[in-house]
Amino acid sequence: MDKKEKIEKIPDDSPKHSYVVDGATLKCSCGTSYSTLLTPGRRSAKIQGRRQGNIMDFEPMFNILPFGYCMTRESKCVPIITIQWVNGKDDTWVDGAPALLDISKVACLTGGTISIVHDGQGPMLM
Repeated sequence: MDKKEKIEKIPDDSPKHSYVVDGATLKCSCGTSYSTLLTPGRRSAKIQGRRQGNIMDFEPMFNILPFGYCMTRESKCVPIITIQWVNGKDDTWVDGAPALLDISKVACLTGGTISIVHDGQGPMLM
């Protein structure tokens, strides 16, 4: 990838978006496969029996699993994420941080942008 995607905050007046829960499907712009969001087992907020995510669920190998092969590094994907998700729901907090939304994104230091493909609520239709 020659060009890095800039992650920008989406205005608060944008259309409604869905909350993200444990098991949501993630995609990295530099990865070859999908990954899964994992939320801490101690999380109290749930939707349809699944733990709700927040913008602090960004820890590699704990919250965000590898995306197969990394096209930037030309090797097995090992996510390097040091900042929280952007575009969380600032007025809805889950265990001390804004709720994660289906429009949230986070940057990987290898150059990829991680986005949410499916919020984890119900089956994923592809």
